Amino acid sequence: MTAAQINAVILVGHPRAGSRTSGLAAAVAAALGARWEADWWQPRWRTVELADVVQIRIAGQPDDRPPPPTTGDDPFALVQNAHLIVVATPSFKGTYTGLLKAFLDLLPPGHLADTVVVPVAVAGSPAHVRSTSDTLSAVLLEVGATVPAPALGVPESDLSRAEAVASQWVDDHAKVLASALEKVGVG
Repeated sequence: MTAAQINAVILVGHPRAGSRTSGLAAAVAAALGARWEADWWQPRWRTVELADVVQIRIAGQPDDRPPPPTTGDDPFALVQNAHLIVVATPSFKGTYTGLLKAFLDLLPPGHLADTVVVPVAVAGSPAHVRSTSDTLSAVLLEVGATVPAPALGVPESDLSRAEAVASQWVDDHAKVLASALEKVGVG
């Protein structure tokens, strides 16, 4: 069997690039890559940090910040061409960030119809872990994504073990994700 190249994106909705949320999403991507490397999947990961895409001005912040770095890659095109997306967000007021919501709102209808998505949520309290995980999964389903596994919800107190948490989640769900990728026509 020939190895299947998977266009894969890590989409991070944290308002600060390089956050611990981003680190957890990268750990999920690495664990999926390691797990599937032994099989026949070969994800080619690209990262979209929405904080780098959108200049956010928060009240009280000076407006002398440098512009966000540009990679020349259109984040919408990267998402549109992805077979697999790890969508990660911290909990803001008990749900995913407005930054992520605004990005998802700008996607055309059906944009994620043939895309397998892994929701990842980080929160300070167990109640917010659950509510953010649930609302993130719900909005991804609403925009047409295939979400075959439950969200990875992680309390901030467990972020120091991001690699172990991500590896365990991938061990539990890699088969269902691979099956979903096959159903949407990858491989």
